Amino acid sequence: PASEFRKFEVPSGSPVFTWDQIRRPEAGTHYTTCNFKVFKHTGSETDPGFEMIQRISGNDCTFFIGCSLYDPKYGMPKNLEDMSEEHRASVEDMMTQFPPHIWKW
Repeated sequence: PASEFRKFEVPSGSPVFTWDQIRRPEAGTHYTTCNFKVFKHTGSETDPGFEMIQRISGNDCTFFIGCSLYDPKYGMPKNLEDMSEEHRASVEDMMTQFPPHIWKW
């Protein structure tokens, strides 16, 4: 069940973003979402994986990862809305293992 996975806790008072703000940030800023939670890239352009950050910037990485790392339990989603709550939670669980200095709320 989705409740058994690790998840990012959203700090109280966190700002709410529109998709337009996520997709069209100010120059040099990169936002992505993971299971509908917004993250801002806080590392540098020399960080390992920055090329991937640029590719997923402005999008929800849940779908990107759900398609990239096929799991026969969940199948291949057609879009983010096609992913079950449990599938999205499993991707978020995996994302909690990334170095915390790269992303912030």
